[in-house]
Amino acid sequence: MKIGIFTFHCAQNYGAVLQAYGLQEYLRSQGYDVYIIDYCPKYLLEPYKILNIKKIVKNRNLKLFIREFLTIPIRLKRTLVFNKFVKQRLRLYKLDLYEESNDFDAFVFGSDQIWNPSLTQGFDDVYFGKFPAAKGKLLISYAASAGNVSQLTEIDKKYLKDALKDFSYISVRERDFKSLLENEIKVRATCVSDPVLLAGIDVYNSLVYHRHLKKVNDYLLLFQLEVINDLIRPFAMKVANSLGKELIEVLSRGESMDMSIRQSLSPEAFLHYIKESSYVITTSFHGTIFSILFNKPFSTIKVNDYIDARAGDLLAKLGVKSRLVNIECSEIKDMLDRSTVQQDELELYVKESRVFLLNSLSLY
Repeated sequence: MKIGIFTFHCAQNYGAVLQAYGLQEYLRSQGYDVYIIDYCPKYLLEPYKILNIKKIVKNRNLKLFIREFLTIPIRLKRTLVFNKFVKQRLRLYKLDLYEESNDFDAFVFGSDQIWNPSLTQGFDDVYFGKFPAAKGKLLISYAASAGNVSQLTEIDKKYLKDALKDFSYISVRERDFKSLLENEIKVRATCVSDPVLLAGIDVYNSLVYHRHLKKVNDYLLLFQLEVINDLIRPFAMKVANSLGKELIEVLSRGESMDMSIRQSLSPEAFLHYIKESSYVITTSFHGTIFSILFNKPFSTIKVNDYIDARAGDLLAKLGVKSRLVNIECSEIKDMLDRSTVQQDELELYVKESRVFLLNSLSLY
C-alpha cells in the first residue's frame, strides 16, 4: 500500500520535522510504502527566509534593519541544517496535485496545525484533500490540529463540515477540537497521540547526534521556539542554580543577539541536548513531548490559555498536570518534587493511537 503524508515538513521547527519523520518511520515499520508529499506553501516558507526584506520595509526601523543583517549567519546555518535533515531523512515525493492519475492508495493529513486557519492564511484546501490527485483515494487525518478552536467562526465551521465529508477516518490532537467536530460539525473524531510518541523512543534514539556536545546530566536545558516572556530565562537560571547545573538555552525561531544561545542546532543535535540533560524547562509542546519520550524531569511553562491547553491536555492524560508551571507563583522546590509520567497511561494512549491508524489503513 502506497501512502502519502501531508504535513508541515518544510517549517524550520524541530517539532514539525521530527513529527513528520516519526509518522513516516512508524508507517514504514508496519510495511507500508510511505512518502512525505513535498507540498511547501509560501506561508510556511516566508517566516524562515534568510533575509526578509518585506519585514524590514514594513517596519522601517533602523535597529531592526541592522539586527536582521547581523543575524543572517544564524538563519543561514539553521536553513542549511534543516534542509539537510529534510533531504536526508524524509522520503520526499513531488506530487502533481492537479493530475488525477497517480498510484497512491491513501493520503494521511497531519500531524501538526495543518487545519489552523491562522497559520495557513485561511483554510488551505490541500490539507483537506481538495485537489484532483486525491480523487478516489482513502483520506485519513492523523493528529490534525486547528489551533485555538474558540476562534473558529461560523464560516470556518461550515467549511470544516463540507471539507471533511470525503474523509473516511478523522483523528485530532486536542480534546476541545474533537468535541467541536462531534458536537457542532457532527463528524466522528478520535483523539490520538502526537507522531513522536506513536513512533517511539527507538526511532529517535537512532537520530541522536552522538558526538560529544556536553557532559551527560551536567546541565539544565531551556527550550523555547522563541522568546515569549523575559521572565522565563531568569526563572530557568534559578532552577539550574538550585540543581547545581549549567543552563543551556535553545531557540529555533526569533533570533537573539546573545551568542551563548544555541539557535542553529540540527534536529539531531537538538535531540542530543534533550536526551542528555538533567532537567528540561520548555514553553514548547514538542519540548514537552520529547521530555516525556526520553523520560526526563521537566516543567512546561504556562504562556497563555491556548498554548497551555495543548500541553495541559496531554499532561492531564498522563497524570502529570502539575508539570504545567506558572513561574510567577511556583516554588522551585515544589516544582522539582512533582510527579512523574504514568507509564501505563502513556503506553495505553500510544497503543490506542496505533490501533486507530492501522485499522483505518487496513479497512481500505
